[in-house]
Amino acid sequence: MPLISNIFTSLACLMAVTNAMPASIAARQPSNECATGTYFFHCGEHKGCFSKDPCIEPTPSNPSTPNKPDTECPSGSGQTVLIPSAIYNIFPKNPNVAQAAVSGVRLESYDGASQVEQVVVFSGIPAEAKTCSFGWKQGEKLDRIFIVRGSDGVSDVRQLSGFPEGKDVTYNSVKPFDNAEKNVGGIDFANWDDLDAAGHDAGGVDCAETLYFKVSLRNGDSGTKIYLGQDENNGFEISYSC
Repeated sequence: MPLISNIFTSLACLMAVTNAMPASIAARQPSNECATGTYFFHCGEHKGCFSKDPCIEPTPSNPSTPNKPDTECPSGSGQTVLIPSAIYNIFPKNPNVAQAAVSGVRLESYDGASQVEQVVVFSGIPAEAKTCSFGWKQGEKLDRIFIVRGSDGVSDVRQLSGFPEGKDVTYNSVKPFDNAEKNVGGIDFANWDDLDAAGHDAGGVDCAETLYFKVSLRNGDSGTKIYLGQDENNGFEISYSC
């Protein structure tokens, strides 16, 4: 009888240890019937020798639909509006001075000359775009910073033929690309700072996937200063259709 008692005691201990194990560990105990490197598992419809635990549910993946490229032409005949991808200040009287890209419209004339002009870059225009137009807009009064000081806010818009890639953006580095025969048009900021939201068109331009412009006050003697924040509702814009 001592022998039978010892057997029951050993079985009870083995069951206690097995029950105390986590299910995943208990299920992975090697079986003499499994090849080296595999373990016996039994869960749901899985029963047999596996190198990896089939009882662990894989994390479901959420397949993502790739975004349409920015340069794809939208369907329909409507117009799409883009805001600048970059704006740079340039200084005719300090032609080699460069600054980092800025986040708003700034034009100044004083001492009888245009002093602060801007280079405006628009990227992401579809190659299929057929009609492009330069303009500007102002949002609601409470949602904008718009200041005009001076009596003459008329500004010239010129389309540039290129951009000084890899160089500082300065008046001199931009000058070789300012070779258009005529201006895109003129825009007048005067008095609009006192009015409600409105949009303004300067004129049509030649379409390209990236467009570059120079904007400057026309009258250097006006002593005018213009500041307008740039965002979705204010500042420069390009509209295009396909």
